[in-house]
Amino acid sequence: MPDTRWSTLAWKQSLGLVATGLCLLSPGLASAFCVYNDTQTGANSRVLEGDFSKDIPAGDNRCCHWSEKSCNPSGSREAMLRAQLGTGSFTCVVALQAGGYARIQQEDRSHLGLPPNYYCVSYDYNHGLVSQSNHGIGAQTRNVRFLITGDPQYKNGGDNSRADRTLASMINTLRYNSQVRGVVVAGDLTQNSRTRDEFSWYKDAISGYSRFVFDGLGNHDLIKPSVHQKTACDIAGPGGQHCVDPGAIQDDLHDRTRATVLTNRGNPHYSWDWHDVHVVQLNLFPANETAPQFPDYSPKGSLSFLQQDLATYVGFSGRPVVIIQHYGFDDFSKGENGYHEVWWTPEQRLAYWDVISKYNVVAIFSGHDHRSAYDEFRIPFVRPASRTSGPPSIPTFVSGAATTGAFLDVQIDAAKMHITRKDQDGNSSGRYAQVQFPVNMARGKPTAQSSTDWNGSSSRAVDGNLNGHYFQNSITHTRESPMDSQPWWEVDLQSVQQLGTVLIHNRTDCCSARLSNFKLMVSNDRVSWQEYPHPGQASQVTGFEVNRSARYVKVQLNGTGILSLAEVQVFGMP
Repeated sequence: MPDTRWSTLAWKQSLGLVATGLCLLSPGLASAFCVYNDTQTGANSRVLEGDFSKDIPAGDNRCCHWSEKSCNPSGSREAMLRAQLGTGSFTCVVALQAGGYARIQQEDRSHLGLPPNYYCVSYDYNHGLVSQSNHGIGAQTRNVRFLITGDPQYKNGGDNSRADRTLASMINTLRYNSQVRGVVVAGDLTQNSRTRDEFSWYKDAISGYSRFVFDGLGNHDLIKPSVHQKTACDIAGPGGQHCVDPGAIQDDLHDRTRATVLTNRGNPHYSWDWHDVHVVQLNLFPANETAPQFPDYSPKGSLSFLQQDLATYVGFSGRPVVIIQHYGFDDFSKGENGYHEVWWTPEQRLAYWDVISKYNVVAIFSGHDHRSAYDEFRIPFVRPASRTSGPPSIPTFVSGAATTGAFLDVQIDAAKMHITRKDQDGNSSGRYAQVQFPVNMARGKPTAQSSTDWNGSSSRAVDGNLNGHYFQNSITHTRESPMDSQPWWEVDLQSVQQLGTVLIHNRTDCCSARLSNFKLMVSNDRVSWQEYPHPGQASQVTGFEVNRSARYVKVQLNGTGILSLAEVQVFGMP
């Protein structure tokens, strides 16, 4: 299937960037196509129709004369080619006119504590937009849409028509709707881990769009081969059709570059970020040991990966977290149906809860259970009876199965997550779920501070902007000593509320050490205060578990200095 996901809508770039491109390219436009690397790291570029394949240093470019048939087989200046550009785990494909030019550029995400994301754009020789692959780049508010299923389970000698139709519906939705960020698959891509037919058929189903697919392994992708099946992998042609090679499937998923840069690229587990939503692909299930009943199916240290990933890339930010895994919370996965197959144990789920309960996990999506598009798909992960931390439950959803003609259409905005269950042809089945997110009670509320300097008004800390760069006009600033001997900042929630977590976001462009040796204070009446001291330097995001009622929230330095805050978020108790 050719990739036609090329928008012809006007690209919203600054005039300065476009003007720079024109200045750089105008001398050679009549004679060459060029690929420009506007990122801060090395990139690679390949024109799929010719032999143009170049590594491009940061800030540099590579060109080819459009009449040179080795890189432009038609020799025509107007010919339309396809340029594949990439860096690290990222790749894109854009249409490229033989007389035009393409650019790979980056989006700064440091205000989210994330590495840059990338995108590509191309122009014709008259500087008109030809193609772009921005996929949500530059979005100022959260609006993340993706499609998810599980268990395509391509099988040798079986009926794969429903899996084909389900994946085709998902790919077509992605293809014709630029708001869809990607397709997620929660394991069991194959029935028997056969690479020459089953896995090949799965790859055919996502061909041309595999860079938008974030897939994982299920138990059927981890089948250990017999001697005969392993030997078949060394045989070319029909004699090798019996090849069973789960390692090759894992390597294929790991080595693939994708249209969104990966935040944490493990093997086989990985994570990425769509806007401020952190998504983790855990493959089989979250644990460090196999389930006793199924010792051949290893989770490959996924719980340790998750623990490290969340601590490093989410921390106290309060950002929404979405987790993908194969085994779920349905009776089949837990062994509570008639088959009594315990795919993962209560003890493993308890250890899982202990890792994720302190984070804002808004959804867990699973596969394994072959429910139809019309079956109930919502199953909460209820807080274990032996635990008091975390919310009463975490929403979980059975994603598919593709082999029974089912997938989910998920949309996440600032306030809610909407999930529509669809059939193999992309029609709504009438099943729908909605998850309401915790509300930041401080946003937009009245604020005050001990003094103001450099136009750093107190209201900036409740404007909803987490950007830690001062000249983005979203950071507070008090005066220096002796004009302000003990700086403070305060928000009035306007009524007594049940407070849970308070997150303080520090300045990041410089001067982060100013937020040191301070205390968080909460009060119902501004007379009696409960204090939560922080003796050292604050991190980029510092969290406090308050868990009490209060109307006023205050941050105060214990000594002299300047108090600057990027944002203060106040969330209610779960």
